Parts: sequence; structure tokens; C-alpha cells
Amino acid sequence: MARPLTGEQMAVLAGVSGGAIAKAKHSDDPLHRQAGGYDAIEVGRWLARRTLAAAGRTEGDVLDLAHEQALLARQRRITLEHEHAIAKGRYVEKARVIESFQRAGMTFRDAMLSVPGRVASQLASTTDERDIDRRLTAEIRAELERLADSAAAYRGDA
Repeated sequence: MARPLTGEQMAVLAGVSGGAIAKAKHSDDPLHRQAGGYDAIEVGRWLARRTLAAAGRTEGDVLDLAHEQALLARQRRITLEHEHAIAKGRYVEKARVIESFQRAGMTFRDAMLSVPGRVASQLASTTDERDIDRRLTAEIRAELERLADSAAAYRGDA
């Protein structure tokens, strides 16, 4: 027997996290840890079964080369169409969308947190609840309008 694999090494080979390996111990096709680690040959067989299962196949299946080549060609075509759509600007990378939302969220947060500092001196001597509500509402609405205007200008809607 070759030197046993650690759980971490097995996770790297399988392309999954250590947590996925831990979950796999309780799956329909568990991989059993031997003394000192996992047997490399058993890991290879387990990975093969796992890959086949993900493709809807089993170990006994006989694959049709023409069918598999057609599936591969279809997947390549889909990939090329997707890459073309990205190049044409029809899709945006997820990271860019997340970054934009984070930036917008921070801008909104900063704008809203600036409201109390701007109105505090005006409200310091006011005891009328309706007047306080009216002034705060007006200031918040004005800040929201400024944010909406800057977003429209950024998009080119203005």
C-alpha cells in the first residue's frame, strides 16, 4: 500500500473542501479512512465513482464515443457563446456586480449617517415632535434625492 493520504490531501485531489470530505463520510458512497489516512487507490476509485455519478453514469456503463463527443461539442459551443456574450457586454462578471452593490451600500450608509450631524444644531432647541419629524423627513428625502440623482448621472439617465 502506498503512503496513505490525509483528509486535506484527499480534499485537494477531489477539488472540494475539507467539509465536503467530512460530509462524504455520511453519504451513500462513503470513503472509509484506514489507519494513518486514506488509501490512494481507494480514493481514486471513489473519485471515479463520484465523477460518474455526477454525470448520471455508473461504473458498468458503456460509453458511446460519438455521443460523448457530441456532448463535448455542445458544451464547447455553449461556452463559446457565453464568452462571446461576455465580450459583447451582454453579461457582467459577478465580482463587478457585487463590488457595485457594496459601493452603493456604503454610499447609502454614509449619506444616511451624515443626516444627524447636519440637522442636530437645527433640532437642538426644538421640542415639537411634529417639527422634528418634518425636518428629519425633509432632510432624509433630500439626501435620498441626491443619491438618486447621482445614481441616474452615473447610469447616464440624467
